[in-house]
Amino acid sequence: MIRLSSQHQYDTYNHTLIFDKNIIKLTVSQTKLLDILITNKNRAVSYQEIENYIWIEKAMSSAAIRSLVNSIRTIINKETIENVSKIGYKIKLYE
Repeated sequence: MIRLSSQHQYDTYNHTLIFDKNIIKLTVSQTKLLDILITNKNRAVSYQEIENYIWIEKAMSSAAIRSLVNSIRTIINKETIENVSKIGYKIKLYE
């Protein structure tokens, strides 16, 4: 279990988001985004890496990636996923 906020945890084994002991439904893309960010929690994950991991064999716009990140930010909180300018995104785990 990875703590994302005071009330949110992510179960890396079952790939589920938990809020106050309740499972929050995520889309496949949202789950994959959390997976890649948590796996690489000590570094920024590039836009290209995110695109290749989530949309295999499909090209996606930067707007689609931003939209996906914003959808997660509204569920957890804005500070959880940090934009690293011109590189990609990094997750900030709750301490």
